[in-house]
Amino acid sequence: MEIKDRIKYNRILHIIQQHEAPEAIFIIAQATIQYNYTNIFFNVPETTEQPNAYLLFIVIDIDAKQCTQIQDRLETILQPVAAFTCWCMPLSTFNEMLLQGKYFACTVMSHAERLFIAGDAEIVTSFVAPHFNQYQSVWYQRALEFYAGAELYSIRKQYAMAAFHLHQCMEQALTSIVYNKSGYRPATHNLLLLFRYACWFEPLLHGLFTPHQLKEDSLLHLLQRAYTGSRYTAEYTIKGKQLEMIKEKMEQLITLSKITGKEVTA
Repeated sequence: MEIKDRIKYNRILHIIQQHEAPEAIFIIAQATIQYNYTNIFFNVPETTEQPNAYLLFIVIDIDAKQCTQIQDRLETILQPVAAFTCWCMPLSTFNEMLLQGKYFACTVMSHAERLFIAGDAEIVTSFVAPHFNQYQSVWYQRALEFYAGAELYSIRKQYAMAAFHLHQCMEQALTSIVYNKSGYRPATHNLLLLFRYACWFEPLLHGLFTPHQLKEDSLLHLLQRAYTGSRYTAEYTIKGKQLEMIKEKMEQLITLSKITGKEVTA
């Protein structure tokens, strides 16, 4: 590891430990950005790559209900360093997965870069042969069913309920991609989070929603609000044209989740 990387990792670790007491921190994935340099005074490499985004997995001895809050807090305080996606799991859950030979936990322990493991960390040693990550079709099939439901409500011009079904369609398709690529099942209904998670495992998703379409007034935010707004408030509205644009996105997403399934089973 280069010195500059170690300095950056030490800074990341220091920030996390100021707020939490993790048992272990792993770097599951990182994204790099390419820079082109020219200089009239001396020769420099034509291009360099620097990490600018990380997916961290954090094992911590807490209750599962606290994980979401910790993830949000760490992503916020780490922003000055780089873009971070944080997955947090209770120590007891991680140990149980290791003892069962679950694909995600065993792969993390054997292949992920270890940013930190506490000297007294009570992480068990798994003596079970790791399971392969067998493709699960349940989320893809649910995505198809919810999409069919959205089409039915669209025909009836019940656009709010159609939007709810498209929300569920997207949730299932994104969950399918994340789980079938990694063996990890995200515990959230938040489409913005699920989309960010899934982008780590299916790069083609980056073209599904542009940065502008991820802003507060975007179709994705409109769809996110459908989860509760379509059922619990009369104030939620969505236009037929907006719904059709979202449906086109969902068709692409369903196709990507199907391709992911074929890749895993190949």
